[in-house]
Amino acid sequence: IAQGTLLAELVSRLSGARLTGITTRPKHRAQMLHNIRQSLNILQRNKRMSPTYLWSESDIIEGQQEVITGLLEHIRSAYRHEWKTLLPRSKRLSQKPIPST
Repeated sequence: IAQGTLLAELVSRLSGARLTGITTRPKHRAQMLHNIRQSLNILQRNKRMSPTYLWSESDIIEGQQEVITGLLEHIRSAYRHEWKTLLPRSKRLSQKPIPST
């Protein structure tokens, strides 16, 4: 997640948006930051997405687990219907329902 490539792939699949300019093997902090910003920009457009972690690029790059976990939980909540399509059917059956907020 800290490099932004996995986050970009997740956001692209859930939102259906095509993220352009993603560096697949970033070597520099600026490339990682760009990848993360691209993903967060797409997430900011989703009205169901909580804004809590949408401006936490530096925390994500630094690998702060609390921020990354919180962001992933918010993504899961905002894209709950799309999230189900990412998992194989066998995994979906064992998932606990996401509580409504």
